[in-house]
Amino acid sequence: MENYIPNKKYNYLSEAEFISKNKKFSSIQLEVYLPENDKQKIILVIHPNAQQFSEIMNEFQFEIIGYNKFADGKIDSKIKITQAYILQGNTSSFMGNKSQYQIILNAYDLMVTYYRQSDEFGHKTEGFFNIIEYFSLSHPKFRTLEADGSVTISSKDQYKFKLRTGLELNFDTHYVYKQPHNSIKTISYPISVAEFKSDKDPEDVNEYLNYIDEFLILLSYGIGNRCVCTGWEATGFNKIVTYYRRDISIPKRRIKNSEDNYLVEPFEIRKFLEETYPIYSRPEKLELFKNILQSATRRNSVMVETRFLIIISTIERIILKFKKEHNNEFLLPQTQFNQLRRKIKKTIKDNIPEQLDETGDIKSFIYEKIAELNRISFNSAFSLFVNEYKLDISDLWTLVDDNTNTTLMKIRNKLIHGDIFNDLQLRSLSAAVIHIQFIVDRAIFLLLGYNIDNTRVSKSYFRHYYKDEIINVENYKAAFK
Repeated sequence: MENYIPNKKYNYLSEAEFISKNKKFSSIQLEVYLPENDKQKIILVIHPNAQQFSEIMNEFQFEIIGYNKFADGKIDSKIKITQAYILQGNTSSFMGNKSQYQIILNAYDLMVTYYRQSDEFGHKTEGFFNIIEYFSLSHPKFRTLEADGSVTISSKDQYKFKLRTGLELNFDTHYVYKQPHNSIKTISYPISVAEFKSDKDPEDVNEYLNYIDEFLILLSYGIGNRCVCTGWEATGFNKIVTYYRRDISIPKRRIKNSEDNYLVEPFEIRKFLEETYPIYSRPEKLELFKNILQSATRRNSVMVETRFLIIISTIERIILKFKKEHNNEFLLPQTQFNQLRRKIKKTIKDNIPEQLDETGDIKSFIYEKIAELNRISFNSAFSLFVNEYKLDISDLWTLVDDNTNTTLMKIRNKLIHGDIFNDLQLRSLSAAVIHIQFIVDRAIFLLLGYNIDNTRVSKSYFRHYYKDEIINVENYKAAFK
């Protein structure tokens, strides 16, 4: 059985209230084990009595609120968890029929609030969002060794960016110092942060998280690596709040910045954000952009077939949105098409002899396809999109319309319908992934209003960066004939 409890003493011990869908449990002693890095879980441990153990184990999800109090009854700190799930329940029996009960839970979030006495009324809330990982936005640090032996660290400037909600972020790099367990050494590593000031109460900073996530999706796309906010710290005039977030997929932290996956040159990232964010964040476009940018952001760990389908589904979503915006999703009004449908069904019925379709299944199968006649084809809609946005993909593997079985959409259909690819086809599919990724990225940059020539998906970049074996696709196409 897995041991979920870290090899250390708990960080907080509180008297807590557990609230489930069906019941409320009061005066539960709660041990909180904080994560030591962004990938570790937030572990909770309780020691209920026999009745509580049985009742709590019958539940699944909990909201938890706990308090630490001074001797005079005043609150020192508060623990708030909106989602916690049971990982394990343990029972230990001893001599004399005595038993001990233990329940281990995993918290998907944790807010710790420390209350303090202060006369600084009206003081703005200040803090920072902890982010993995955007080193390209924070300016390099300079270390100066003074004559007296002291060391100062400074930077030339801080990059500032204002979100659509009005919150201004100052991007910087902080350094975390930790002493590993059973070691006398201290290690340090950099973390990316977005500093802020706000009029909100520190416990309300979570109201900004959606806006932070939106911004990080755009940034992630530009740098080709996922950036996520894993929590934040905020200080107000009478409280200090720390928030830990584990309800998202958290990528591995990079200690060093890698520019290999950047779609925009590092020195152009700030320009990219400033030019595209106003278009990206328009309410009528935002959900589409969030969806397609998350799909298009590089993921090197998935299988090539999966990667291909993820990317090509992105261009399908783009074209569907384009059809809806231009009222091109349906060719005829529904009333007119219903009239046409009846005539088509009559023609089918009159022209399929009973001896060929004794059960009526053939006619039924054909009837099911009639509705598709009223939809503009993907090939035609894509051609309209290319013409409207002046999308130049003449240097890439053909997506549609070359009357062969080797277009990227034909390969997509083979995968969707369960074709099994041999080794040669899988190698060819790896090249196809590169080409469909370039098609999607060029389409996205055009939608964002950004000049493709300033990116790493331009025709010149493709020509100079990739070898002839990737550029010349005829040999790869032959694998699918």
